[in-house]
Amino acid sequence: MDMTLCISKRYVIFTIILCIASAGIGCLFAIMGQSLYAAETELFNYSTGIEYPDWVGTVLGVGFGLLVGVLYTCKLISLVENDLGRIPLKGTLYGIIAGVACSTLLHTVLIIIHKGNSAVPFIWGAIFGGIAGLFLGFISSMIFKSIYKR
Repeated sequence: MDMTLCISKRYVIFTIILCIASAGIGCLFAIMGQSLYAAETELFNYSTGIEYPDWVGTVLGVGFGLLVGVLYTCKLISLVENDLGRIPLKGTLYGIIAGVACSTLLHTVLIIIHKGNSAVPFIWGAIFGGIAGLFLGFISSMIFKSIYKR
């Protein structure tokens, strides 16, 4: 069997698994974020004029998580040719950036939907997104490096 074909299959499988993990984490955090925005809307008794279903945040989290997962994987693959030895470090840093980016996208849309005016969700979202990106970025970059070595 051609080695290039084996490597490309590994990349595809890795990408699918990583994107599923990224979408899952995005979904989990989006559910929490959506519930906080909904609770704030009720607590302060203001209406946005439009009722959004509870699953809007979940769908956004999955979508943004998937998008960021694909972009992160593409960036990780681009490191193979130039910087193989630094994949774990750069992969972890790019993971943190990806987590913060996903969180920022999600909270931007949720703030618009719920007509929020506080920066607090961005701050907490960036913290949680960065931590999730740190762990997922580190784990995935180590797995990716081991796949490439085979």
